Amino acid sequence: MNHVLARENDYQSTTMNYVLEYKGYQGFISYCTNDGVIGGRIESIPNLVIFEVNSVQQLEQEFEIAVDCYLEFCQEESLISARKPLH
Repeated sequence: MNHVLARENDYQSTTMNYVLEYKGYQGFISYCTNDGVIGGRIESIPNLVIFEVNSVQQLEQEFEIAVDCYLEFCQEESLISARKPLH
């Protein structure tokens, strides 16, 4: 699956109706009616991190992988302020 740092306009969601939580981070899930993609993004962080899956069963696992990848990225780039959600 893909985990991407992207610009906010690169990912447009049709609906947001499901929230996941992991390590204090929230992921908002959406379904794009144009192409049938289920995806989400990590909320309340200074970067845009998105993830896409082929089935609902993969959502939680891919969200957790996205959060772990984001935390690893922050550690590698010494982005101490980005390690905590901005709640």
